[in-house]
Amino acid sequence: MRKFSAIAPAVVIIAGLYLISLYNYLLFHNLAELFALIVAFGIFMIAWNSRKFIGSNYLLFLGISYFFTGIFDIGHALAYKGMNIFPAAGADLATQLWIAGRFVQSISLCIAPFFIGRKLKPATMFLVYTAVSTVVMILIFSGIFPRSFDENVGLTGFKIICEYIIIIFLIGSIFTLVRYRERFDRKVLKLIIGSIVFIILSEMALTLYANVYGVWNLTGHYFKLVSYYLIYRAMIKTGLKEPYSIILRDLKLSEDRLLIEKNRAETYLNIAGTLFVVIDSSEKVVLINRRGCEILECDKEMVIGKNWFDTFIPAMDRKGERLFFSRFFSGRGQAIEYRESSVMTAEDKERIIAWHHTVLTDESTGATVILSSGEDITSRIEYERALEKYQGKLEQLVELRTGELERINNQLMLVSKKLSEAENMERRKIARELHDLVGQNLTALGLNLSIMKAKLASLELAVLDKRITDSMSLVEDTAVTIRDVMAKLRPPVLDDYGLLAAVKGYAENFSDRTGITVAVAGDDLQIRPDMHTETSLFRIVQEILNNVAKHSGATTVIIGMNQNDRDIALVVEDNGKGFDRGQIEKSKKKGRWGLTNITERALSIGGNCVIQSEPGKGTRISVEVHI
Repeated sequence: MRKFSAIAPAVVIIAGLYLISLYNYLLFHNLAELFALIVAFGIFMIAWNSRKFIGSNYLLFLGISYFFTGIFDIGHALAYKGMNIFPAAGADLATQLWIAGRFVQSISLCIAPFFIGRKLKPATMFLVYTAVSTVVMILIFSGIFPRSFDENVGLTGFKIICEYIIIIFLIGSIFTLVRYRERFDRKVLKLIIGSIVFIILSEMALTLYANVYGVWNLTGHYFKLVSYYLIYRAMIKTGLKEPYSIILRDLKLSEDRLLIEKNRAETYLNIAGTLFVVIDSSEKVVLINRRGCEILECDKEMVIGKNWFDTFIPAMDRKGERLFFSRFFSGRGQAIEYRESSVMTAEDKERIIAWHHTVLTDESTGATVILSSGEDITSRIEYERALEKYQGKLEQLVELRTGELERINNQLMLVSKKLSEAENMERRKIARELHDLVGQNLTALGLNLSIMKAKLASLELAVLDKRITDSMSLVEDTAVTIRDVMAKLRPPVLDDYGLLAAVKGYAENFSDRTGITVAVAGDDLQIRPDMHTETSLFRIVQEILNNVAKHSGATTVIIGMNQNDRDIALVVEDNGKGFDRGQIEKSKKKGRWGLTNITERALSIGGNCVIQSEPGKGTRISVEVHI
């Protein structure tokens, strides 16, 4: 029954208009055009007067275009054959104005969806339509516009082609609407597409008539009436009765999106493991998340609207915190600032929070708030304090143990020095005994053998002479061997003439034995070191030269020795193949202790040893010791 009550008025109106067309076709035409004009100007009035708050640029653009479409329809109605306002023009003028109006309408419907979500300047667009419409009107009334209707033939080829071009634009507008369908209310979208379909049907009918009062012209205007009725339902009736379906649809969608984003943001804030609180200029809390409520040990309702400083800041800190926030609100603080401060929970427990503060200003209202995000670091602070306490105790223990180790090390060095001195004294004693006892005995034995040989020579005892000669040779070899052992145990020249002379003597013997040129430079030491230090420096030179002979492949060695007050510097350089510093560690693993022995000998006398070497660039070893 409801469906019949909705269709019945439409049937009555169509029948009535048909009867009017039979009585007076011109009256029918004017009524049809009048309805179209009312709808077109109605759409324009709604769109134009709501442009300041309208959310849809599609409606605004369409409203402007329908205004100018209505202008051309007014001209079409006034110029229609039989109105006699422009009698000389005949039916051609009305047809030309019809074509111009349909082009404006179809092109506008085709490009209007592209303004959805884009900026539109209404005044500029109105001026553009005014300029285009003025130019078209001038072309039509000046006779430049192509003829569209011939009284003898009917529709011209130009008019028919234009109608099909208009149909193509209208079909394109349907496709663009479908593309942007999610931006329209479903009912409104169906009504707009239905209106465009009936415009297409109207244009197709109006390509067939030969008489402006004929049946196809009547059919085309019927389709136009239906088209404008549907656009009226979509834009005017729906827009006034259900403004959220069209006029405020984008605003409603924006509000819905904002609500969704707000709920999503609140969800994120509640999920976050960080405290979030927003404080306004009156010191009141306007927002707090779930983590904040957990830290403060109270419900959200107990926090929102409360004075932040009086409720949640310890009394002794309130003055400083208020000063800090006041400076922040006034703009004298940084945009983002880190700060640690305390808060009081509902159970009067103090929690330490690491804050990041940000000033936010609403550009529309000018209201300023502070967004503070914080992390509860109470446990960490307590842990750090305990760690500092135990660290202090540990440092004391380390310092105590270090002192003990230094003392033990000094004792060991002292013992090592005494052992070395005792060793040197023992070596000296052995060398002296070898010299005094064995050397003298060997010398006496050699003299006796010489005398015996001279006495026996006259008796021509050849065999005995040979034995005595061999014995004398053995005595000489033994004497040389003993001197070498004495030199190794404790070089006599070291005791008699000092370190520099001992090094020069050893260097000469080393050159004779190996063929490596050794140059010794320096002056005699003004302050002679103790026996242990002197011996250790001499042994270091021995060890270095032995390493040169075994590993370096050098042809030249330079030994330098200098003394500055009580500091002795010993430097040995060679032009050998050098080595990688990592080789020292490798040599230890392989049982080669030459360089290690040199370093340890230097340390044993309180000195410092620096070894510098690169592959292909030789080796430089420097030892410095304070005596």
